[in-house]
Amino acid sequence: MSKRKKISILSLLVFLILFSIPHDLCSLSGGGISGVLQRVNLDARFMSLGSAFDSLSYDASGVYYNPAGLAFLPDMMLLASYMPVWDNLTHLFFVGTGFKTKYFPMGVGLISVDTSGIKVRRDSPVVTDLMEYGEVALFCSGAYEVITSFSVGLRLGFHNLNIYHYNDWGIGADLSLLWHVRNPYEFTKSKLMRFLQPFSLGIVLYNILPPSVKLYQKSVSYPLMMKSSLSYQFRTIGNFLRPELGVGFQSIFENKATDFSTGLELTFWNFFYVRGGYSVVDGMFSIGSGIEMMNIIVDYGLLPLKAGLKFYTLNLKVKF
Repeated sequence: MSKRKKISILSLLVFLILFSIPHDLCSLSGGGISGVLQRVNLDARFMSLGSAFDSLSYDASGVYYNPAGLAFLPDMMLLASYMPVWDNLTHLFFVGTGFKTKYFPMGVGLISVDTSGIKVRRDSPVVTDLMEYGEVALFCSGAYEVITSFSVGLRLGFHNLNIYHYNDWGIGADLSLLWHVRNPYEFTKSKLMRFLQPFSLGIVLYNILPPSVKLYQKSVSYPLMMKSSLSYQFRTIGNFLRPELGVGFQSIFENKATDFSTGLELTFWNFFYVRGGYSVVDGMFSIGSGIEMMNIIVDYGLLPLKAGLKFYTLNLKVKF
């Protein structure tokens, strides 16, 4: 058996061991109802990195995280993701794709929350009610590479919110920026570029045009929110290990809620990934792994919470 095959089998075993960890399901930590689908980690890679890399998407997940990242798509890519939330009463599904057109890269994605009821505890550990809740959002994103390695993105979101039999639609828009060098250690004569190339920076402003939905007699507007991420990709160590370290910041301006996070991704032989992250404000660690085989990438993220609860995401990416 060749060395590469042995490494592939070992990597797959590690991945399966991580996936076999028992999963108790928990409530979503996004907070609030309006805009919940803008604050979930539907990509296992970003969940396992503690949300530190949320604004640094270079593939089909850019449809949801950072539309400017679609400018770096090498090929058409499909992303499918599954995440159980809210005490196993709710299941979240996402499917999206990114592709290049004659004029600029584009992407579309559909995310759905389907629930038979959310446990309402009303400041008590005792369940007092089951709240019916559902949300569907369709995202249409586009990107434009302004100069080499720097792109801007725009996303339109069509949101349908259904709570206690009250239903309404809202339309919103998000704006994003991304600096990402495809080959961070490519030779250049510029000292400034040699310094900047290993860095990636992403900034996303959610709800610059906020969706507004009317439930019962009151209209609710999604809050203005910003996410930013900065990462540094180190040189390959020993021809097999490539580390990337990142930090993230998130702010919801309406209630002055902020969060800081950090994450580390280790890439082995360009096909096996081990990840870990930490949210400073929540005080929570996350872990995960991924494996790339041919044109298929499988990622898994796990976020252990208090009281023995665990929160996980599993997703599949296919390159065409």
